[in-house]
Amino acid sequence: MKYCCTVATKHGSCYQEFKKGRYDGKHWCEDSLLLYDDLIDELDLYKVLIKVIPTYARWGITEVDQYTWNQLVLEARKAEGEIKEVIDEINDWAQENFMTEEVFTILGV
Repeated sequence: MKYCCTVATKHGSCYQEFKKGRYDGKHWCEDSLLLYDDLIDELDLYKVLIKVIPTYARWGITEVDQYTWNQLVLEARKAEGEIKEVIDEINDWAQENFMTEEVFTILGV
């Protein structure tokens, strides 16, 4: 993976954690996907996230359902470049999540 990592491969602690299902009080789950927080600023990913998910909480908890995720994927494709690449990388994980869960949760820094 170019933009994301897992708990087993992370370095440091400044990540947005994409956690399967609803938040249950647990962090750094083995099946979570982690996105380094600095990329949110470096790639202006925040603008895409907030456009599609107005309640996105960078330092909090944000639930994302499949419809909203699909809208985010479409918006990222318009942006192209690295934003598209980041979302495409997360998309495989997200689609797997939606096979068993109604939502995933983004746990902010």
